[in-house]
Amino acid sequence: MSLRTLRQESESGATEAIFCVPDPRLQPYIEGHYLGWTENVLRPVTMRETPRPGIPMIFNLGPEWRLREAGRQPRRADSFLSGLSEHYTLVESTGRSSCMQVNFTPLGALRLLGLPLREIADRVVAFDDVSGAAGRDVVVRLGEASGWPQRFVLLERYFLARFAEDRAISREAVWAWENLRRCDGLLPIATLAADLGWSHKRLIAVFRHEFGLPPKRAARVMRFARVVRCLGSARAPRWADIAADCGYYDQAHLYRDFRRFAGVTPADYFSGRPPDYGVPGY
Repeated sequence: MSLRTLRQESESGATEAIFCVPDPRLQPYIEGHYLGWTENVLRPVTMRETPRPGIPMIFNLGPEWRLREAGRQPRRADSFLSGLSEHYTLVESTGRSSCMQVNFTPLGALRLLGLPLREIADRVVAFDDVSGAAGRDVVVRLGEASGWPQRFVLLERYFLARFAEDRAISREAVWAWENLRRCDGLLPIATLAADLGWSHKRLIAVFRHEFGLPPKRAARVMRFARVVRCLGSARAPRWADIAADCGYYDQAHLYRDFRRFAGVTPADYFSGRPPDYGVPGY
C-alpha cells in the first residue's frame, strides 16, 4: 500500500495530509486517492464545499463538525456523506480535526450504498443512516486503529466487501452519466436521449431516480466542477478565458453560477480556495 504524506506548519499550528492509492478494482469508482487528514491549529476553520459530480464521504476520527447547508439550520455531524447537489455547504471545525475522505463517483456510491442516489440528493446525510451495521462497525474500528496504514486497509476491505454484492443499476443511466461526465456536462441532453432511443421525459425520470438530479442540472454541476479544477493551481485566473474554456456564454454567466454554487464571487472563492496538493482528486 503506497502512502504519500504532506505536512504544513505555521505559527498557528500544523496540518498533515496522507494520500493512499486505491486498490485497482476500486479505482474506476473513486475520484483520485484516499485521504487521511489531521489538523491542529489555534483558531476555528471553515471549508466551503461546492457542488461536485461525485459523492464525498467523510469518516470522522476526531471532534464533531458543524455543518451549515445553504438555506438550512446549522447542525453537528460526525461521519457523513453528501449527495449530488446544487448548493454549497460550510464545514466548520474548532481547529482540531482528524478524518478520512473518499470521493466516490456516483456509480461507486450506488454500488457501495445499495440505494438510488435520489434518496440522498441535495443534502448531507449521516453515514450511520445509510451504511447499516457493517458501516457503523468500520467507523468504530477506524477510530481504534493504531495508525494510517491500518485505517486504509480496514476501509478498503469494507469497500471491497460491499462491492462484491450485486446491485441493480440502470445500465442506460450509467451510460448517460459517463458520456455527460466525459465532456464536463457540455453534451446536449437531447443528444443523450436520442442516442439511447429514449424520450426526453424517460431519460430525465431514470437519471433523476439513479443519481438524484435530472441530467441538465447535473450537467451544470459538472461544468462548474471544471471551473474549480481550473482554479486548483492557478495564480492569477483570467476569468473570461476560464468562462470560455468551460462552456459558459460569457463572464457574467460564470459569475451567476458562482453565486449559486459557491455563495460568493469568483474572486472571493479564489482567495479562500483550499490548497492544491498536486494529487489527482484533491
